[in-house]
Amino acid sequence: MTLDQPTALYKYKDISGDGIEHVEGMLRNSQVWFASPLTFNDPFDCRCFFDLHNTREEIVSRKANFLTKRKGYSASDAIAEAEAQIPADPNAVERWQTEQVEAHSRRTANSGMLCLTPVCDNFLMWTHYAGYHRGICIRFRVRDVHAEAHLDFIANAHPVDYADRCPRINFVRDEGIDIVRKAFFTKATRFRYEREWRIVHYGQGAGLKSIPTASSAPSFLASRLIKRLANGS
Repeated sequence: MTLDQPTALYKYKDISGDGIEHVEGMLRNSQVWFASPLTFNDPFDCRCFFDLHNTREEIVSRKANFLTKRKGYSASDAIAEAEAQIPADPNAVERWQTEQVEAHSRRTANSGMLCLTPVCDNFLMWTHYAGYHRGICIRFRVRDVHAEAHLDFIANAHPVDYADRCPRINFVRDEGIDIVRKAFFTKATRFRYEREWRIVHYGQGAGLKSIPTASSAPSFLASRLIKRLANGS
């Protein structure tokens, strides 16, 4: 959990059409929908430019460093393994880098993301995400000393950065945490009003994910839905 993480995060929902069934399932079954980035309303969300201007020596060094830190290789074994994995031909090196980008793009498309916000009274968000002010807003508790079970889930939310340009990623020179932030936690400046926080399940697919029941509670802004559920309609 980050030091400046809010005590609650909110999810705006449309309850028209099938929306009422989705929200009912969320509240009764403690499940939330992790969406694919391919379905986002911003076509540039999770889209990056990729800088492939890396030498073979740089790639081998980065690969060896990864094998040492993450796989437990000795320094000499890591260098030998990296040398074996990275092709020597310059054209083959370029193709290898392109393949890494394509693999990242496939995993990104196959990721699931839950988008939240620390504000429940934003006029534009009620318009865009809650059926033109006819939907609801669900609250997720982030900090609750009496319900620690949900912390591993909700505390994985991180704030989105806003920028005027699509981020540029270099898989060799950028640190892993910077690649993740650029790829999944950067949006266009025009969306700054959303003050978005995200939970990302990288490469795990979109779909329903179970959450601990203690982590969510309907906001009083959901009174319309509660009445409909109570009446069985």
